[in-house]
Amino acid sequence: MNLFTPLASLSLCLPLLGQAVFTTPEGYTKVPIAAGTSGGPTLTAISATLLNGLEHSSGATIVANFAADQQNVTVSGATWTANQWTAVPYLAYLTNTSGSEEAFLIASHTADALTISTTFDLLSANRFPASTTVKIRKANTVGSILGAPTTPFTSSDRIFIWEDGAWVTLATFNGNWAYFSGPNLGNSATGAVIFPEEGIFVQRADLTAAELTLFGEVPSAPQASTVAGASSYFVSTRFPVGDTPAVNPTGMRLQDLNIHDIPGWSTNDRAYFWDGGQWITLAAFGNNWAYFSGPNVGNPANDLVVPANSALFLTRASVGTESASPLNVPLPYTVE
Repeated sequence: MNLFTPLASLSLCLPLLGQAVFTTPEGYTKVPIAAGTSGGPTLTAISATLLNGLEHSSGATIVANFAADQQNVTVSGATWTANQWTAVPYLAYLTNTSGSEEAFLIASHTADALTISTTFDLLSANRFPASTTVKIRKANTVGSILGAPTTPFTSSDRIFIWEDGAWVTLATFNGNWAYFSGPNLGNSATGAVIFPEEGIFVQRADLTAAELTLFGEVPSAPQASTVAGASSYFVSTRFPVGDTPAVNPTGMRLQDLNIHDIPGWSTNDRAYFWDGGQWITLAAFGNNWAYFSGPNVGNPANDLVVPANSALFLTRASVGTESASPLNVPLPYTVE
């Protein structure tokens, strides 16, 4: 599916709602999905920003054995049982050298070591220290976010996720999710992992509005992902609330998302924001953002508020390896 058509012809319901949770680590967000109209479906950009419950936390050591998209992490104080982290998908959140947490799927484990799936060497480019910390949480899936077998969506609605440089379409049939395009066409998608850095487009054709209630733990540390070049990513805003209740209660300033601080990010790279009727192109010049298209073209864009629980499309023309291209999004609130 092309990014700009037909997605650009649909409308987005903004802003997405988020519970402003500042004094407790747990809460919920209510994500509204706009009803379809007689003139066509609506489009909503969402992401699951709350984290599933913490099931393990300890010190860890990253082993220098990256090969075949896997790497080992030895864990201190491990007390888990066989297949505890692989019967259903679990994520290992490792702390990088910037103090941000980044999630990786656990492929297998022994009594005191995890084998995680990674497309780059964690120790390369000083991305992670050899001695770090690990937190283990259950992964979100298509079914856990969008509902299965009970879901507010119908067979006429569509879900779009960005995988390996292309849009992949999902649809639900009797509460079960399936791939409607891409290499897994026809296969079940209910258990497919949605990583915390990934955004989702929801296309609502049904003429009634829907709402997702997502429960979880508020992130208590900066969150990280990989934005390598030259490539494109549909990235989550990572947090369920805005900068501060008094300033931006429903979102974060574009500048505060720190996209421009991705190593190697250049004036040729772009961020795309859906404003409800068109994609707005944004470019960074040093630490400052400017509108590169739309009614505000040429004006400063630092203060553009990107809704919580939403997503931006990023395209890099610049070169940057995965290990050397972290996006570290700072914590926008205080957790007491």
